[in-house]
Amino acid sequence: MFEVLERLIVASSAVDPVVQTELEAFPEGCTIGFSILGEPGGLRVRVRGGRLEQARGLVGRPDLEVVFKHLAHAFALLSLQESTAVAYARDRMTAR
Repeated sequence: MFEVLERLIVASSAVDPVVQTELEAFPEGCTIGFSILGEPGGLRVRVRGGRLEQARGLVGRPDLEVVFKHLAHAFALLSLQESTAVAYARDRMTAR
């Protein structure tokens, strides 16, 4: 699921002006990751030139990482069955 989401996020950053505007707040080279229980191999992207690029092979933790506490929680949020605000309020994920 993360592989497909990673490609979608990268593609949207190349064509969506709203995403590009949001990315202006991040410093160049900033890495963003999503994982389940902090396991390596989750989604990793890097900010380059106002867009996102895949950051596979990243060693160490990303600058910003969203960690889901269970696979079911990640699926509910990423499949839009649960909003980000509700998932955070129910303590289903953390940002570090």
